[in-house]
Amino acid sequence: MPPMKAPRPVEERAPWALTGAKGRAPNVISSIYIDPVEEEKFNLTLLAKQRRIEANEVRFRDLEVEDAEIIVVAFGTAGRVCQSAVKAAREEGIKVGLLKLVVVWPFADERIDQLAGRVKGFVVPEINFGQISLEVERCAHGKARVIQVPHAGGGIHDPDKVLEAIRRAAA
Repeated sequence: MPPMKAPRPVEERAPWALTGAKGRAPNVISSIYIDPVEEEKFNLTLLAKQRRIEANEVRFRDLEVEDAEIIVVAFGTAGRVCQSAVKAAREEGIKVGLLKLVVVWPFADERIDQLAGRVKGFVVPEINFGQISLEVERCAHGKARVIQVPHAGGGIHDPDKVLEAIRRAAA
């Protein structure tokens, strides 16, 4: 291991650096505004920023959704694996498409709501246990069935298991 640099003397450190407050008043670093008026103003600023992001930063790709009766919703590695399952299902004559989420927040609420109005169901392969499925259910408003295909990680989804779920959704 290379030798460690000696720390700078306290008097050369930045004013915010932790030094044990030797020779100065202690610094209190906090994100809390004690004044309720200032706190509310700050929170409204954050809310406006969040709304701008939600309006402008939704990112997804539609693949073969035009005539689809089943939509696979996936992101990341699972999204890539699902392309094989969608292709295999199409070869079997199942009308399936892929909504590949590029980002999971802000979520593609409007797109899923639009699709839910005309499809039989959604298949949601994810390398976790239902967080994205729950979001799809929320956005579908009960208009379409949602089938989870969870995976604990340590590997990737088997495209055949995703294909099985697509077949169940189409049945």
